[in-house]
Amino acid sequence: MGNHHAGRAMGREAQILYERRQPGERAIDLLDRVCEPWRNCDAEFEAEDPNTPTMVHPEYQDYTAPHPACGLGMLILEAFASDRTAEFQRLYTEDLDPAESDALSERHYEEVVSQFKKRYDFY
Repeated sequence: MGNHHAGRAMGREAQILYERRQPGERAIDLLDRVCEPWRNCDAEFEAEDPNTPTMVHPEYQDYTAPHPACGLGMLILEAFASDRTAEFQRLYTEDLDPAESDALSERHYEEVVSQFKKRYDFY
């Protein structure tokens, strides 16, 4: 039962920075800006619907998702697995059978999200 406020704050700030990103701005620098204030936090990254607070986001359930419309997730993917963006985005761009989806989701967590959490000491 982690800090939902922290996850929401990072998700929202990352979305703004992602949408207003200037040429040459590195994903890791934007992540540092968003995440450093929350270092060592037990952050929960459950995505909230911007139009209906308290409800889950209709396009993705987690702010770390490799979904094209998820700013934090896309920055994480670029910073920690830029060479595998297309592979992990398959979770949201293709109809995968449940077993393949589960396996790819688990790999995304283990290979990408875990690196992100380790960098900022999220637990």
